[in-house]
Amino acid sequence: MTFLSTVMDFFYQNFILLLLSLFIIKVILMFFIKIGTALIISTCIVVVMGIAATFVVDQTRYTTFKDAFSDKWLYGFRTERR
Repeated sequence: MTFLSTVMDFFYQNFILLLLSLFIIKVILMFFIKIGTALIISTCIVVVMGIAATFVVDQTRYTTFKDAFSDKWLYGFRTERR
């Protein structure tokens, strides 16, 4: 398992930590980059992580973030269950 998938699985299991890390990332960005750019970048991060967080709802169907990501993005979003 790669480092990135390990990290994503960790956040997938710990949703509160994911939200806290997003807040910390946003604060750090606002210190080091102009305010407007920081807001754009942090918004993109929130959107990406928000998509990842939607997989938490479907925990009974997926065991890891990688499974959910490959199913949702490589094969498209499905409304019906298999």
